[in-house]
Amino acid sequence: MWIIEGIARKSCIDVAGDLLSTKLQRILTGYHVPLTEMWLMLPSRHLITPAVRLIRDELKQVIESKRQRLIQNQILKESEWPQCDNA
Repeated sequence: MWIIEGIARKSCIDVAGDLLSTKLQRILTGYHVPLTEMWLMLPSRHLITPAVRLIRDELKQVIESKRQRLIQNQILKESEWPQCDNA
């Protein structure tokens, strides 16, 4: 069995599952990570197809679900990751 210890600065999106399963612990809770945006980039507006919209909407749902679970389990405060209603 491997036990690895260390500190990393990672996106909650990336580590939500490990935080919720307690494989990872959040430390430095007073440390504020600035919020950023996530963009879905395409070479042209003409490539925004129903399939691309479906992928975008699914990604938004998955991310929002992780956000809600982290807040419900008191791993994050809502003020640390405010809800975003951008399209």
